[in-house]
Amino acid sequence: FDKVIENEPKHIQAHILRSKAKYGLKDYNGTINDCMFVLNSESTLNNQDRFTVNWNLGVCNNSLRNFENAKMFLKKAKVINPLDMGVYENLGYSFWGLNQLDSALTEFSSMIKIDSKNKKGYRDSQSLF
Repeated sequence: FDKVIENEPKHIQAHILRSKAKYGLKDYNGTINDCMFVLNSESTLNNQDRFTVNWNLGVCNNSLRNFENAKMFLKKAKVINPLDMGVYENLGYSFWGLNQLDSALTEFSSMIKIDSKNKKGYRDSQSLF
């Protein structure tokens, strides 16, 4: 991806794919930089790309313990895809990290409402107590 971006610095898909690769390597700041480049570009993003960028920003900020930032991006991802269980889970962790336990419980409980067989929703809800 670096070569593509070197040759075409504004190649949005290359930045999105590189951000995913950097996340896998736990290069959270690198992921954030690529995602912010995409968001700040003047390109029109489809919903999947917009979701991916906000998701990556949310989970990376959670990993860096920047819970307010994580919460902001994960809420945007949730608007785009309100059925994605990972968004509820990570948003719950953001609230938990901010000691907003009622809000964390709401997110974990939402996972169960959407999918009553979701083991993570039950596990995370019980972990709050």
